[in-house]
Amino acid sequence: MQQSWITKRVGNMLKDVEASNTPLAALVHSMYSEIEKEVLAIVDTNFGAGNIILLGGVQINLPYPYECHWQPLYFKAWSKATASTPMDLLPELQYAPPPSAVAEEALRVVKSSSFLDVTPRRSRSVW
Repeated sequence: MQQSWITKRVGNMLKDVEASNTPLAALVHSMYSEIEKEVLAIVDTNFGAGNIILLGGVQINLPYPYECHWQPLYFKAWSKATASTPMDLLPELQYAPPPSAVAEEALRVVKSSSFLDVTPRRSRSVW
C-alpha cells in the first residue's frame, strides 16, 4: 500500500520535480508535504485537556565520514482549545548564534589541522 501511495503522489508532482533546478530536493520536499497532509488529516484534538505536539521534517542520512542532518519543517502544539490555530513552535527551534560566536567558531575551524586535511577518512565498520 505504501509503495502505491508514493507512486501515485510522485506521479502527480513529476512535472514540477523535473522542472526544478534541484530535482532530488524538490522530490523530497514535495513528498514531505504530501505526508504532512496525511498526518494532519488524522490529528484529533477531541481527547481531553492535553496537548498533541507534532514535529516533522526531513532526515538526510549520509555515509561516514559525513554527518547526518535533520531539517525541521513542522513543530506545532495542538489542543482542543487551539484546534483551529495550533501554536507554531518552529521559530523556537531556530538558533542564530551571536555574530561574535560565529566568527570565533569559524576561526577555530580554520586554525584546526583537520580543516586543512582533505584526505578522506576510512569507513568505519558497523560489524
